[in-house]
Amino acid sequence: MKRLQFLLTYFGLFTLLSAIVVFNFAVFGMRRYPKLPERHVPAAQAARGPQLVRDYGCVGCHTIPGVPEASGKVGPQLDRLGDQVYIAGRLPNSGQNLAWWIQNPQTVDPRTAMPDLGVGERDARDIAAFLYAQSE
Repeated sequence: MKRLQFLLTYFGLFTLLSAIVVFNFAVFGMRRYPKLPERHVPAAQAARGPQLVRDYGCVGCHTIPGVPEASGKVGPQLDRLGDQVYIAGRLPNSGQNLAWWIQNPQTVDPRTAMPDLGVGERDARDIAAFLYAQSE
């Protein structure tokens, strides 16, 4: 009797785990994460990015490819930003969200170490486009 109860318990757990695996495969396929959003930033000029990250002081906290003096160790390296699923661990990674984060980091996450640097909308879009271009 105990053996039958033991087998039924493990069969139930096996069935539950199998259902979870099948569900994840049906939703996500062979990808580990949902499909990444397109990294398009409308009306942006990525060529302005290197100067903007200097002007706003991003180089003091971040390591940024394409900007030799950007070797900061406070914030994350921004070399593979286009491969990330989330920005700041909260926002799905998209051009619009990246520009919003650059403009309003304290609004997105009041506990973030990233300061509000007063970046305007156009500059934020240009910086976002530049950062995405660096991770292609």
